[in-house]
Amino acid sequence: MAIIFENKYHKIIKTVNNFVHNTTEIEMNVYSSEEARELEKRIETKREMFKGNVHNLLEQNMLNLIEKTNKIKPINEIEDSEDFFKKHPEIKEEYETLQAIQDEGLDLTDSITKVSINIDKLQFKDLWIEQGLDAELCKRIDYLGTSMVGVDRVRETDLTKLYDAVKEKFVGEIKDC
Repeated sequence: MAIIFENKYHKIIKTVNNFVHNTTEIEMNVYSSEEARELEKRIETKREMFKGNVHNLLEQNMLNLIEKTNKIKPINEIEDSEDFFKKHPEIKEEYETLQAIQDEGLDLTDSITKVSINIDKLQFKDLWIEQGLDAELCKRIDYLGTSMVGVDRVRETDLTKLYDAVKEKFVGEIKDC
């Protein structure tokens, strides 16, 4: 349930009742179009799975590196990491690679749906595809932000009644979705 007003898709996400002043604040997510919201709904599960997969991968990568390092020398006993890396360049190389993977992975998980991502420019493209990245997840969702509408009287949590209250505040053509 949502409304389209001024060609923008408005979806109620939260209400706050003020019993002292007998009012309700209605917060809505605003999208550039119904299509933008439909894309978000369609990929929501896939996006969360990808983020979880990346998080698990990054965590496992670091645990594996710690385990390899501990076999050489317990990591908490290493006082000079540069000296340790000089003596064990394979560990340094793996650390640098994992750091690059982590940087790109964290950037990706922060950027998904917020910006358009050129999948072909990713340094670890194949790795991210294995984690569930696809062309649809690389699309930017045209989310415009939130909007607040204050209405008189404390309102129930019934969405139909809340949307009716919002429609009373908007001036112009409104379409129910």
